Amino acid sequence: MLVKICGIRSIEDAIVSSLFKPDYMGLIFCESPRRLDAKIGKTIVMKLSSEKFIGVFQNNDIEEVINIAKICNLFGVQLHGKEDPKDIEIVKKNKLLAIKAFRIENNLPENLSEYKPDYFLFDKTKNCTSLNTKVLKGYNLNTPFFIAGGLNSKNIERIIKEVSKPQLCGVDLASGVEKDNKKDITLLEEFFKKLKK
Repeated sequence: MLVKICGIRSIEDAIVSSLFKPDYMGLIFCESPRRLDAKIGKTIVMKLSSEKFIGVFQNNDIEEVINIAKICNLFGVQLHGKEDPKDIEIVKKNKLLAIKAFRIENNLPENLSEYKPDYFLFDKTKNCTSLNTKVLKGYNLNTPFFIAGGLNSKNIERIIKEVSKPQLCGVDLASGVEKDNKKDITLLEEFFKKLKK
């Protein structure tokens, strides 16, 4: 199971997260309490140059996305808004890993098959407390996907069992491993112990 620790806010966050050897770490460059500017993002990536950092964007102009990815030396890009399928193609042409994220409530997007990312990511909507796993029963594409949305050590086993799809390849963590707006080593330890089970 791949792990992406998202919402890295500082070098300290990145160092603590890196102790658990996640596959990816996420830096947020769109509207969010965890938003960074490109200068801070570049500093974090330079400090932990062996890690694979994914930049998270939402409805940004694709040229701006690629520009920030180059400035920060990102490994990949996650598009988390109403981006066009062509934007994913542009990301991949620039030799960046491409993740297309959707917030899902009662249905999967009708045009899902038009997108050709390396991974999909399915997140909960902002008015829900957790991901609606029943919706994912209808997922029938070959593209592997991550799940996100309040994942923590208390719910991860249940949610993975509920999804139970061979295309499920990874989990995306943020608030569930934070304390006082920082990545917390104890919460991360608890989560990774449960995930290994």
